[in-house]
Amino acid sequence: MTCNHHALLSRSKTLAIVSAMVIAWITVSSSLLADSGGMFELPFSQNNKARYSKQSGLRVRVKTTWIGEHGYRPVVFTLKSQTPAPADVQLTIRFFASKGGDTVIDVEQDCQLLAGDTSTSLTMLVPEYVEWRYVGCEMWVDGVKDNELSIDLVQHAPSSVSRGGHNFSAILVGIDSSMLVPQLLQDVRGAPAEIHFWNNRPLPAKWLDYSSFDVVITTVAALNSIKELQPERFAELLLWIRSGGNLWFMNSGESYQLVPEIETVIEVTSDPVSSKMTSEALFERGWRFPRVDNPGTDAIEKLSQLQTQESSPNDETIENEDSSTPVDSRHWFTSRQYGMGTVTAFTGPFIDRVDVEGTSWAITQSLLSDRLSWTRRHGNNPDEGNQNFNDWLIPEVGTAPVTAFQVLLTLFVLGIGPANYIFLKRREQLPYLLFTVPAAAVGTILLLLVYSFVSDGFGVIVRARSFTLLDQNSRTAASWARLSYYAGIAPAEGLEVPATTVVYPILPSSRAGNRRLIRSYAQQRRVLHWNGSQKLSEGWLASRTPTQYLTISSRESQKQIEFQAVEDGLQAKNQLGVNIHTLVVVDAEGRFYLAEDLPNNESLLLPPSTQVQAITKLRKLFSDQLPQFPAGTVESLTASEDILSYPLPQNLMETQLAAISSAVSPGWSPRSYVAITDRGMDLSLGLEDISEVGSFHVIRGDW
Repeated sequence: MTCNHHALLSRSKTLAIVSAMVIAWITVSSSLLADSGGMFELPFSQNNKARYSKQSGLRVRVKTTWIGEHGYRPVVFTLKSQTPAPADVQLTIRFFASKGGDTVIDVEQDCQLLAGDTSTSLTMLVPEYVEWRYVGCEMWVDGVKDNELSIDLVQHAPSSVSRGGHNFSAILVGIDSSMLVPQLLQDVRGAPAEIHFWNNRPLPAKWLDYSSFDVVITTVAALNSIKELQPERFAELLLWIRSGGNLWFMNSGESYQLVPEIETVIEVTSDPVSSKMTSEALFERGWRFPRVDNPGTDAIEKLSQLQTQESSPNDETIENEDSSTPVDSRHWFTSRQYGMGTVTAFTGPFIDRVDVEGTSWAITQSLLSDRLSWTRRHGNNPDEGNQNFNDWLIPEVGTAPVTAFQVLLTLFVLGIGPANYIFLKRREQLPYLLFTVPAAAVGTILLLLVYSFVSDGFGVIVRARSFTLLDQNSRTAASWARLSYYAGIAPAEGLEVPATTVVYPILPSSRAGNRRLIRSYAQQRRVLHWNGSQKLSEGWLASRTPTQYLTISSRESQKQIEFQAVEDGLQAKNQLGVNIHTLVVVDAEGRFYLAEDLPNNESLLLPPSTQVQAITKLRKLFSDQLPQFPAGTVESLTASEDILSYPLPQNLMETQLAAISSAVSPGWSPRSYVAITDRGMDLSLGLEDISEVGSFHVIRGDW
């Protein structure tokens, strides 16, 4: 008994030391950087001397330092061995995090320590839907858990560096202190940014690593060097921008003379270099000057500023008639669309306080301000209830069959009352009422339950709404999708999505402002296993519960519609991998074509049309597929104490969809098309055995 008592005290003391040292590691690392997170090592060191596990001879360093509000956070595990491994060592690492209480995310991934090596590393992408306050990890070496390399939940970051006080997140690549960029970011949108300096090391390996960032800031020289030295990682950066990210170039010249070099780096044009980039030259190359006097409150109006220009294209700073306030941003920066994202070139350099304050003001007043907000770009906060949750439910599924219940209950009342009484009275068996009434009641209840189960089925149903930007010239595609699930019985294997896709929960809101209900939705435990794809095994899809996710993917793609000019007009061959219901095409001369029913791998001579006919057709189709709240519900998008309003209709996907048929945003350009398809192009629904109903899929392409 005494031995056990001493052992227990020893173990408690050890755990206390471990927790204290982990907190110390995190406190030091967090105080040196604007990042959140930290770093700790297992087994913990003693007297500044590294220790190794007695069981496996390994030690591990865990680094969670990163920036950003949401997204996939890279957690880096660095393992070292006392001696070279005599044979390949199979390692399984499990990382988990919590906001306070139970685990909210649990991620597992395998790696190897090869024979003869003394070290290896693994970067594990962990979805961060809620703020992490505690983290932990477990490790299995050749299938056996190593307790010295495992630790329960410990404090993740001091509250003094909580991201709640930050405005947006910015990663600075190749930016030195003389540029005054950190000073510029101190007051954009009314609060300081969370900044991470990224110098003298490789860029993140995957575009998902950027998913928590709001903007990458660099110079054309720095990014050109990265493109030459790290071509694969540079390509991942471009994929992130195409998915909806923001790329800013500093010191692009007072007259934007470095814009042609920027275009060469990001691979958008190859026009001859001009000694001076006039406004007209920039317009022709696709650059725009967003408004700063009245940036607009509507997302479509802001998008139109990147597609058309209201101001006259001259080289003078345009000002309002009633004041000296500039109308647009040409004095400070010029922007262009890049997939779903934006690329912005700033004049620079910032050499004094006046330059910094003026540029900060212009950014805040322009459309760039909203694009710096993660929640506004996505129209969603994974940690809050979304008031648009109910406008994309699966029709007639998961709701109470009111009419059927009314009919059954009416028949029950008539049968259990008059019919039952008259029948038993004629047979002179009225005492049997004591048995027939409760039996009929139980039978009716069972019948109602069976009916409700059978009517919704036992499989999984999904309603998808997707938008894909397909650039056939660069062979890239960026896709956003809103997926609404209902499972009669949740699949035991869970869901599985590609490794190039990010997944964010869209949580239901509580009209009564039930904070506890929303918290339970946000902080439910989700389990993910990386095995070449994302295996969403537990906590992602519950039985008989409407569930929604926002998914984003950005990838290289060989899919296309092949166009060929023929004697009778324009011929199209569908090579998208999906069937086309409606196709609107604009050729190189700006002529419109409208076609219907083009199956995959089939060709069709496109009938000529007009812009009015094409837009009218699309407007009707889009209007019929707008998300709508079910009958009897009240739409309310007012922010409250418990539910913040991040309307999905204002996110990047819905804005792009609305702009296609909008008169405010005439974004039709030569050699472009819009296709409405039967399925999403390369869209993963998570299961092979799944029924898709009520979906709407749109592809917008350039050729």
